[in-house]
Amino acid sequence: MFNNRGQTLVEALLATAVAITVIVALVGVGINSMRVANYSKNQAEATKLAREQLELLRNLRDTSASWSNFSTSVVGCVTGSPCCVSFNTNPRAIYSYDTANCQYSNIFNVSFTSVTTADKAVITAIAAFTEGSLTRNVTLVETFTNWRGT
Repeated sequence: MFNNRGQTLVEALLATAVAITVIVALVGVGINSMRVANYSKNQAEATKLAREQLELLRNLRDTSASWSNFSTSVVGCVTGSPCCVSFNTNPRAIYSYDTANCQYSNIFNVSFTSVTTADKAVITAIAAFTEGSLTRNVTLVETFTNWRGT
């Protein structure tokens, strides 16, 4: 006759190994889901901040005495030398990029660059955030025109 006691031990070990494999896989899926959710949240916030930067610039354009006043204030904000509209000052002002005025929080930095001509300015708003060791950017581009003709 056969002894079943050894066979039961092997079945128990095999069942434990399968259970551990399933648990490790579920933990991995959970961690990856949390990472993706955090990235999505940061990307949505960065998009909101870049959009807000464009809205602040639109407000500055609309409240400037003339197109010339607005275009002069953004003409120096070019690639390699970006600017930002500070979230922290009132009235809003355009600053050369530095962390004191352009950092929205300890996660997000917001800036813009422009290509300005006589009657239009192509504004590129950039919101950057850090995710682990990587820096991610959200970039929005909008064309502002001299809609008042002044």
